[in-house]
Amino acid sequence: ETVEHINSKMDNGALLLMNFYQLRFKCCGCEGPNDYKNLSAIETCRSSKWTPSNPIYYQTGCYQAIIEYLNSHLPIIITFICFMILFK
Repeated sequence: ETVEHINSKMDNGALLLMNFYQLRFKCCGCEGPNDYKNLSAIETCRSSKWTPSNPIYYQTGCYQAIIEYLNSHLPIIITFICFMILFK
């Protein structure tokens, strides 16, 4: 839905939210770069290897990138929650 708001009316709030995720997780769109109607306008989707003559964009969608991040940090998250419960 956030990407739809960007595509339909360039919603600044939605764009700020997606820019945050795209920068943090090096991802593009919710499902991938094809989510955007005008990908060239979304600078936070650009790979570090991007050049005007060779536009390279992140291919992983932010949904997948966030799930992978959470899965890789799950033991830390669970340990933190257990300590919070035990020492409350």
